[in-house]
Amino acid sequence: MSGAGDGETWLGAIDMKEEGDFQWFSGNKHTDGAVFWTGGDPSNGGRSVSDHYNNFENSGNGYTAGAHEPNSAGDEDCVMMRGGHQQGMGKSDGSWNDAACYQRFPYFVVEFDA
Repeated sequence: MSGAGDGETWLGAIDMKEEGDFQWFSGNKHTDGAVFWTGGDPSNGGRSVSDHYNNFENSGNGYTAGAHEPNSAGDEDCVMMRGGHQQGMGKSDGSWNDAACYQRFPYFVVEFDA
């Protein structure tokens, strides 16, 4: 992977029920999952719930001051992990971004119950 956007992976999280409130996709009740981020853009009060799952690319997580993810753009309803994104030292960092769901991504995460 060579640069920003390469190999983005859908993590199974969405904000389709309420813009800016991200929750885990839960099968046929895809808008009733556990909310882990609320309030949208962190520069406008967005924050993680219970300090869990806070991997969005924003200044609070050590990224440049211009990074405001999730940014609550109305058509960005899915959470992606960046595969080829760089944060210092030239390493892929796995940061999160909210992006449009309605495009093809080569990867996704699947969770199985034991």
